[in-house]
Amino acid sequence: MAKSLKGVNTVVAVRRLTEAGTSKGYVIPFQTDGDFTLSRDSDSDTTKSGTITSAKGLEVDFTFTTYDSDDPVLDVLADSLRHQTTLEFWRVKLDRKNSKGQVYADYMQGVISKDDQSSDPEKASERKWETAIDGEPQSGYTTLPADITSELSYIFRGLDVFSSENNGNGEAYDMSKIATPQPTTSSSQASGSK
Repeated sequence: MAKSLKGVNTVVAVRRLTEAGTSKGYVIPFQTDGDFTLSRDSDSDTTKSGTITSAKGLEVDFTFTTYDSDDPVLDVLADSLRHQTTLEFWRVKLDRKNSKGQVYADYMQGVISKDDQSSDPEKASERKWETAIDGEPQSGYTTLPADITSELSYIFRGLDVFSSENNGNGEAYDMSKIATPQPTTSSSQASGSK
């Protein structure tokens, strides 16, 4: 049965294209919302045999909003706008997974085309980012690196000294293995006494 997907579980990750061989993608911090629209215009020509339609290229409208911060990932985005640095983007749906546990993502390459900053004195500062995407986005499934998973939610750690090898000598409790409690019958109810 199909399940609905929640907007809160869609996040954007980014990486400089030139760093593809040396760095993992980074989740953009403090995301609040985003829009991803694919569209294709077409031309129609009337002939004596009927209308012939020809499709134009795919257009991508991809924007996202973040709270402003001193996180260096936002500097990577700003650098892309100023110096036309090509970025890789992943629009990841955390609640859509395949049988291998990988998450669904739309993958794109392009640059930041607009950095719209607001600084209302009564609210946290926001930045709305617009992109110019090259070519057509590709869809697929990707494995989330452990450090990205920990950014999105806590990973259980034991009380011992933490390292990437021993996780603080802890093991996460598997909530799916909790048995459903069964109602108990007291001895007085079982004997029929009142």
